Amino acid sequence: MMSRALTIAAAILTALLTLPAASEQRHPIKPMMITIETVPTAKLRYATAGDWQFKSDGSLHITVTQMSDRRYEFLVAVHELVEALLCKQAGVSQAAVDAFDKAYETKRPPTDKDSEPGNAAGAPYRREHVIASVTERLAAELLNVDWSRYSAEVASK
Repeated sequence: MMSRALTIAAAILTALLTLPAASEQRHPIKPMMITIETVPTAKLRYATAGDWQFKSDGSLHITVTQMSDRRYEFLVAVHELVEALLCKQAGVSQAAVDAFDKAYETKRPPTDKDSEPGNAAGAPYRREHVIASVTERLAAELLNVDWSRYSAEVASK
């Protein structure tokens, strides 16, 4: 169990090490406001367990659907946070992610209850989503979350 967690942690660190240092970025880093809000599912912009949006002032707003366990909400928030920041770093716009997600959801077969748009081959943010998923899974391991129960609840949202 621990070796799996270490393998996951190594993968995350490897991915993060490929990001340019702050000194290599084109613009100096400005302080960022990050807000994480848990809301009823109906208040999300579209059918999803979590959502992220960069506001015009540069702040990041993460919205997570209410779940039966606070750890589940935390895991969705961690996924969204990592995905959003990696997308921003990679130049993948929120508009591109939103457009892909919405198109994916409209084409989703009724029998498909648990696939994620970010895992699809054509997702413009596939790499960022996969790294966020690995981070989420590692956090779940450390929080002693039963992944199958968690995944089932996330899929139901």
